[in-house]
Amino acid sequence: MVDKALTTCKALVYNQGMKNIKQAVVILLLIVAPVAIYFLWPSDEARIRKLISAEVSAFEAKDMEAFLSGISFSYRDDRGVSYVLIKRVMEERLKRYSDINISYSDMLIEVREDETATAVMDLRVTARDSEETRRYVLGGPDAPAVINLTLKKEGAGSWKIRSSKWPPSYSF
Repeated sequence: MVDKALTTCKALVYNQGMKNIKQAVVILLLIVAPVAIYFLWPSDEARIRKLISAEVSAFEAKDMEAFLSGISFSYRDDRGVSYVLIKRVMEERLKRYSDINISYSDMLIEVREDETATAVMDLRVTARDSEETRRYVLGGPDAPAVINLTLKKEGAGSWKIRSSKWPPSYSF
C-alpha cells in the first residue's frame, strides 16, 4: 500500500513537474499517516496490560495515590466492595505488611465493543508481616489465586478497574 502511494507520488512529480509536489506530499501523508497511527498507537489490550503493571508497581511501592488512580470511582464488586472501602482496606494492608511482592502470569484480556474488558490472571502476593516473616498473602507456592478484573474505558480513553472477583478464601 505504501509502495503504491510512493509510485503515485513519483508519477505526479515526474509527469507534471514540481507544481504538483504539494499534491504528492498530501497524498503520501493521507496514506502513510493512518498506517503509521495503526501500527504505533497502543492497542486497548496493551493499555490494559500497562495499567495492571502500574497498579502492581504502585502497590508494591506503597504508593496509594498511584494505586487508586487505576481504580474507577464507580468500582463495585459482587461482595459490595466500593472505591471507598478499597481505599480504606488497602491503606490498612499497606500498614500491616512490608516488602510486598506481587507476581502475576497467564493474563488473558478480552476487550469488548462496549468499551469494557476483562482481565483474568494468576496472582501471588508475598509480604513480610509485623514479625518480619515472609508469607503468602494471596495465592501460594503451589497454586496461585485466580483474579478476574472488569475494566471500563473512562474519560479520555483511559482504562479503569470497575470490579473484581477474588478467590472465596480472600476477604476484604
